[in-house]
Amino acid sequence: EVLTEAEETVEETVEETLTEAEEAVEAVEETLTEAEEAALETLTEAAEAVEETLTEAEETVEEALTEAEEAVEELTEAENVLGAAGAAIAAAAEEAVENVEEALTEAQEAVEELISEAEEAVDELFGEAETEEEKASFDYLFEVEGTTDFDLVAFDPEDPEAALARVGNCNLADFLTDAYREVTGADIAFLNAGSILADIKAGDIEYMDLSTVFPWTQKVSVIEVTGQQILDCLEMGASEFPEESTALIAPSGLTYTIDTLVPSSVKTDSEGAFEGVEGDYRVKDVLVGDEPLDVEAAYTLAINANYADDGLAMFEDSKVIDPEYIDVTILKDYLASLDGSKVPEEYSDPYGQGRIIFLAEEAAQEAPAAAAAAPAAAGAAAAEESEEEGAFEDETDSAPDETIDALPEEQEAESEAITE
Repeated sequence: EVLTEAEETVEETVEETLTEAEEAVEAVEETLTEAEEAALETLTEAAEAVEETLTEAEETVEEALTEAEEAVEELTEAENVLGAAGAAIAAAAEEAVENVEEALTEAQEAVEELISEAEEAVDELFGEAETEEEKASFDYLFEVEGTTDFDLVAFDPEDPEAALARVGNCNLADFLTDAYREVTGADIAFLNAGSILADIKAGDIEYMDLSTVFPWTQKVSVIEVTGQQILDCLEMGASEFPEESTALIAPSGLTYTIDTLVPSSVKTDSEGAFEGVEGDYRVKDVLVGDEPLDVEAAYTLAINANYADDGLAMFEDSKVIDPEYIDVTILKDYLASLDGSKVPEEYSDPYGQGRIIFLAEEAAQEAPAAAAAAPAAAGAAAAEESEEEGAFEDETDSAPDETIDALPEEQEAESEAITE
């Protein structure tokens, strides 16, 4: 009777475990089916559904395995109580558990296969759509909007891990900000480096390429600002240089210089929003076109509508002139406006057109020329001093020695000034 009851317990436990496993598998399959259907609606929803389904499937399988392990532990306890008869019961239980584990393994493999198929479907952008209408609904992603003979880059061709737009100039930033300014008709356009997320490779430019650069379809606004607000925005963007910074401003219609020897004195609140500049400005020589920036004048600025999220509090009360633009649509329209929808050669240099100038770099380039000119300048100064003292006639013999002595001192002073 004990053996019979144990066997019945084993059978009931195994049947319940198998039933629960089958129900879990059915639930997983049902969830994956829903995830695949959701994937056909949008790429983002599909990806999220797949991740959620995978998590639920793993949790379900883990729960089933845990229950099976608990069943094994219960059977082991029964084996200790039954003694010699427990060996037969244990053998039966072990076989049952093996059957359960085999069933669970098959279920897990099925789940993984379904997940893999769903991921492939997402990666192929729903290439396995059931109807031609569904396939056609994604054709716009592969429409050719323009062409380029060269890469438009946000990342350094020599070091793909380095984000050029976050430390200086690049041709993609020039292209994007020009698109903002030309399409909106604004005086100036700004784009923070963190908004530039991918390169555009040479060849046909498809809509998918544009939406890869700008995946969030952000609104772009044209706002009315003062020259002072423009200067504060540039100063905020330059505050972290030379470190990589998503806040660095790529401009169009404007150039500016960052004096890297001047430390940033930008003041922000606890949430990182701009409050003011406490010391000297790092940003200098701001030119709008060919004219110096007038801090009291009014300008129109094209900028991403969520600029407040980037801490650009200086624009909070600015008048919004036109809030209706979308970033990807701007790129599409700009390409359409170009001759033959082809990116012109003016953007061919991956390191951009030099719209941001770094003063310390300029000083380093000018130093050799200054050093070469130093001896001549020092000699001229010594000769002038000698002439003022009236030493040409009476002190002809001593003047050369004085000049020779003076020259190294002048050179040394000049050299120290160049090094500083």
